[in-house]
Amino acid sequence: MTLALARPIWLICLKLLKHLAVPMENDPLARDLLKNIPVGVFRISPDGRFLDVNPAAAEILGYASTQAVKCLPERAFLADRSVWPSFLGGIEYQPKRVELHFRRRDGLSVPCSVTARMIRDESGRPLSIDGAMVPVQTRQGRTVARRRQTEYMRALQDILLAVAGRVAPLEVLRIMLKHTLALMHTCHGFFFQHTAQTDALVLKIGFGLYRPIVGFAIEKGDGLVGKVWQNKRPILINDYQSWPGRHPDAAWDAVHSVAGVPLKSKNSLLGVIGFLHTEQGRRIEDHEFEMLNRFAELAAIAMDKAKVDTKLEAELAERRQAENALVKSEERYRSVVEDLAEFVLRWKPEGRVIFANDAYCRYKAKHKSQVIGRNIEMLFSRPAHEQALEIIARLSPGHPIEANDIMTRGPDGRPIWEEWTDRGIFDDTGRLTEIQSVGRNITERKLAEKALRENEHRFRSFFNSNPEGIILVDLEGRILDANRSLLKLTGYPLEELQGRPYHTLVNSKYHTRIARNVDDLLRGLVNDDPLEIEYVNKRGTSVLISARGWVITDENSQPVALGAFVRDVTREKRLAADKADLENQLQQTQKMEAIGTLTGGIAHDFNNILAGILGYTELAQLETAEVQVGLRRYLTSILDACHRARSLVKQILQFSRRDDKDLAPLAVTPLLKEAVKLLRSTLPATIRISADFTAAKDMVVADATQLHQVIMNLGTNAYQAMRQTGGTLNLALENQRFAEPRFALSLSIPPGDYVKISIADTGPGIPKALLERIFEPYFTTKEKQEGTGLGLAVTFGIVKSLNGLIEVEDNGPGRTSFAVFLPLVLKAGPQGPGPSDRLPRGRSQKILCVDDEAVFLEVVQKHLEGLGYRVTTCRSAVEARNRLIQTPNAYDLIITDQTMPEVTGLQLAAALRKRNPIVPIILCTGYSEVVTAQTAKQLGITALIMKPVTRSELANKVHQVLHQPPYDAPRAD
Repeated sequence: MTLALARPIWLICLKLLKHLAVPMENDPLARDLLKNIPVGVFRISPDGRFLDVNPAAAEILGYASTQAVKCLPERAFLADRSVWPSFLGGIEYQPKRVELHFRRRDGLSVPCSVTARMIRDESGRPLSIDGAMVPVQTRQGRTVARRRQTEYMRALQDILLAVAGRVAPLEVLRIMLKHTLALMHTCHGFFFQHTAQTDALVLKIGFGLYRPIVGFAIEKGDGLVGKVWQNKRPILINDYQSWPGRHPDAAWDAVHSVAGVPLKSKNSLLGVIGFLHTEQGRRIEDHEFEMLNRFAELAAIAMDKAKVDTKLEAELAERRQAENALVKSEERYRSVVEDLAEFVLRWKPEGRVIFANDAYCRYKAKHKSQVIGRNIEMLFSRPAHEQALEIIARLSPGHPIEANDIMTRGPDGRPIWEEWTDRGIFDDTGRLTEIQSVGRNITERKLAEKALRENEHRFRSFFNSNPEGIILVDLEGRILDANRSLLKLTGYPLEELQGRPYHTLVNSKYHTRIARNVDDLLRGLVNDDPLEIEYVNKRGTSVLISARGWVITDENSQPVALGAFVRDVTREKRLAADKADLENQLQQTQKMEAIGTLTGGIAHDFNNILAGILGYTELAQLETAEVQVGLRRYLTSILDACHRARSLVKQILQFSRRDDKDLAPLAVTPLLKEAVKLLRSTLPATIRISADFTAAKDMVVADATQLHQVIMNLGTNAYQAMRQTGGTLNLALENQRFAEPRFALSLSIPPGDYVKISIADTGPGIPKALLERIFEPYFTTKEKQEGTGLGLAVTFGIVKSLNGLIEVEDNGPGRTSFAVFLPLVLKAGPQGPGPSDRLPRGRSQKILCVDDEAVFLEVVQKHLEGLGYRVTTCRSAVEARNRLIQTPNAYDLIITDQTMPEVTGLQLAAALRKRNPIVPIILCTGYSEVVTAQTAKQLGITALIMKPVTRSELANKVHQVLHQPPYDAPRAD
């Protein structure tokens, strides 16, 4: 079991309050105790007036004298008068402990813990309210006071045992002085005893500086001890060297503070006890001086008791008187023990309780007869009793004290914690004869400690599991704590960070900004924008972080530390930059798609115009076979111009990716060598060509004409960059493997094997502002007569249609390169049949031709009729639909345009398929965003043909459709 203090020792004053009912002069001991006790003691009338107070109460209320307090008006001492009725009701029938706020003389409110009871006369009428008051301490003060009180109670227990036992007075004083010096943290103490025969004070016990002069006698009024003797009052001096009565001997030059207290029995002086400090600046505090006074009172009691014992042994005739004095001394001892708020038990080693004070009986809600004489096993739970037996086994004369906490269960089953200090009492032979246990209930403290641990655990759990770094620093900038995220961020262990100035982790260029931000925080200014700075981790690498700080305050809202949430924003910045790049690429893609849509629309209209020109020219050639040669030459020139225009439209459609191409595996190396020969024959001598073809595998799926066009466009572009200064045009072919996807402009290619075609020049380079626009159609930096601006745009469209990637890199003057990546294939596929010059003819099959363009209808009709077919034309898709609904089986072939008002070619085909699912349908279009070879088959179209169409293309397509099985996959020209 464990000794500790649940309540302060000042509750002893409640017993002494009864002395206030009679004049204090009739009981000098009560008067002296109430005068010197550090607890405020008061007597208040039922209507709220102070009747009597001791000096401590007057000091608590801020008054210099007790008389000034008695002059207070009714209830002027209460800060809140509304609590007075509830206070009276609470103490009406039994003593209560409450907390009241008293109003000091300076107007401030001081919270006090008050223990009070109602005093009544014989008829039950209230006479007064007697009580004691102690200011409530702060949390830190309570911790210090609790530790000091524990040490004091242990000392008090030793002194009480010595006073209660038959210990010689000087030995009691020696024990008391040892404990006093330990509590005061000094080694210099003394006790001077008064000798009645010589009327002198003689040093009987000395420690430290006083040990060598034991036996020294001092005269009244000489030094501090002589003045205490002369005035019979305690003296405290905290500046001994400047005190006029200091001893002139050099041995006392080291003394800085000293205190002496008289030991009195009634009006006679028994001796002087005291101590001193030699540490520079060490003061004796008031509570230390008060403790010395209380010990002096117990010492006086011990000496009185010793006198009585001596007188009893010396004078048998006065035995009764001595016994009465001894009884009174025992009663005084019991009064002190009974008034303790702590529990006091005395029991025999076999477990029988021989004494229990009132505090313990009240705590257990038992009468003393239910405790004294019982076995201690009945008072504690089984685990606590077993713990007590273990403590007894450890007690010995060399180790007589054991302290411990025990846990018992209350009537409701809830755990109750008690703190006990057990002292073993041994006889001369070393046999344990008795155990004295002093304890208190510490359940509230245990629960508070548990709650504190749980709060600390919850805080630590949040602190360390937070994904953001958290750092705490004091107001001087030293690091106090950091969570795991921050330690991972910095690379430092916590031990290396604690106590380190935070600015050593931050780049010096940010110190001013941080200091300004901290100053704003301390002034209460909140900035919603986080502070972005660079810090240096343990590896010496600078990392960009975002920090948002806050101020940590105490219970009085005063700043005590600073905290900050820290986040690594390096990845966020990189992602933001990547996002901006992707947005730029998206805008570029959207722009390219918009331009493609525009050019496709233009190509559609242009195709309709070319269809008429081309068709009429071919018809004119057929009808002018016999006319002059000059006219036929003119018509041939018109046809050549039409074919060139048709090729231009194909380039536009390739850019917009609206035309289907016949792609086949082909080797790139021969194509490049042919392009090099062509470039060498056309470039001036100032430009040198360097070729390096190292690709072991060069097979790709492409159209030879398109790929040749890509190489020539890029080669011509490089030549034009060097035509003023000359230089070198470098062509290279190599294999390239990518383990990850690759992106450039608005294109992307998956991981795999590729053929890389590189074309570089040594010209002046491309301005950075123009790099993003060079692939736009019609964008050019050349003169108006030097180019159309379609070369790179068409190149981009071809590479995109081949599922490839094109990159451009400009490293300033002397190095601009274009790289084209095309997917590598392992071997070539079968080659298709070549074109035939012979035109197939029809056998009078009936064909319905539908188009809103009259020119196209006339050309197609004449071509087909000249080839042996019977042709019916319709200018309106609605008219054709109605005719086909009425006679769905009247025609062997339907040729329809796609883009027509009201009803499109696809809608016309869908209506016909419901009536006649097997009739072949050819869809003609110059441009369509909807129809491809794949979608045409799904929508019931037999074949596609692109405008403008030549006579041979029309003849071959019609013959092919009329002679193939139904629902074969259509093939677009």
